[in-house]
Amino acid sequence: MSILSGKSIKERLAKGDLIIKGVREPSIGVTSLDVHLSDKFSTFQYYAHTHIDSRKWDNPARYEKLMPDGRNFVWHDYTEEYLNNPDFTIHPDDLVFGVSKEYFKLPDDLVGRFQPKSALIKMGLLFFPAASWAGSLTPGFEGDFQFGIMNKAWTPVRIFPDMIVGEIFFEKIE
Repeated sequence: MSILSGKSIKERLAKGDLIIKGVREPSIGVTSLDVHLSDKFSTFQYYAHTHIDSRKWDNPARYEKLMPDGRNFVWHDYTEEYLNNPDFTIHPDDLVFGVSKEYFKLPDDLVGRFQPKSALIKMGLLFFPAASWAGSLTPGFEGDFQFGIMNKAWTPVRIFPDMIVGEIFFEKIE
């Protein structure tokens, strides 16, 4: 497997077999594409449950409300989802799920690997993929990239939509 250069990423986008939507112009570096945070966040309702039975996981939406400030709030059985947020505060030892602003459609010969920004890691934020394997977008993947964010710092950390949270490296497979 070989990592695509920024030039090769641009060529694949122009060819149309690699598709990235959701941002005006994808931010392409020497060997990667920047991943931006969207305005969607979800958290577990720790206060409402003594435990979660993983054998009976079902998390349907139960209630939706438009807040006075324009944010949407969706209550599920186990999680709370926040939409249209101007920012989000992650408290120490809290786990939040975020979503990339980018929407990806990969061809069958590419894998995308996510690497979080080192500056965010230095703040105490740990990132992990929520809906993929080992930080990868698998060949043929289509959708936004979902990831968990955990704050291991001693102080709260505010995150914002449109901020760059990491980058995706594309590798060609044979």
